[in-house]
Amino acid sequence: MDSLGRLAGGIAHDFNNVLTTIVGSSDLIRALGELSEEQDELLTEILESSGRASELVRHLLTFSRKGPSSPVLLDAAQVVGDMEVLLQRLLGDGIDLTVSIEDNLPLILIDRVHLEQVLLNLAVNARDAMEGRGRLEILLRYDRHGSKPGEVVIEVTDSGPGVPPDMATLVFEPFFTTKGTGEGTGLGLSTVHGIVKSARGEIAVSAAPGGGARFTVRFPAAAPSEEQEKPDAECQSS
Repeated sequence: MDSLGRLAGGIAHDFNNVLTTIVGSSDLIRALGELSEEQDELLTEILESSGRASELVRHLLTFSRKGPSSPVLLDAAQVVGDMEVLLQRLLGDGIDLTVSIEDNLPLILIDRVHLEQVLLNLAVNARDAMEGRGRLEILLRYDRHGSKPGEVVIEVTDSGPGVPPDMATLVFEPFFTTKGTGEGTGLGLSTVHGIVKSARGEIAVSAAPGGGARFTVRFPAAAPSEEQEKPDAECQSS
């Protein structure tokens, strides 16, 4: 896994250099003007394809843990609340989204962009599994561990076909996908796994009651002494 991570990171950096040249040259061509409609459409397609490739690079860098990371103390409830409208648009009209958040959740230590990426990737995975129709539930709760700091738990449950038991240990493997050739990179869930582990968390998938899949993410809650540093953390994140 360490060798694979280094390989992915190296490929991502080299690929990113190539993309920079493609995008920069395309922008210069567009700036020259006097393009025909067909030429402009082709240039737009080049830039859009480059954008999709850049997203793949970000996945590879996150998987190899060489992407930039700025962990701060975050209120996961606020992050999920801020993303609710975006998630519904991402899922489409055919999927009903329900978000339930327990009151007074403790803070967690994680890069905000990484937490958003976890939520987005899990939502996209569920949308594809349900083929655009069904229900998606996101639940945030606090799992208490006596007098010690517990865990902030994020459960993402869909109404899709579920994950067969023999695949439950494979879905987080890099490049593993059940989609057809050209339909998926197999990096979405492995990226989620890498982000969660780097934040000292855990992730697991299980069968949801009534069918479907449930992804359970656990992040350690910040200790009281850490929570007192929240103002400084917020300043760093601005």
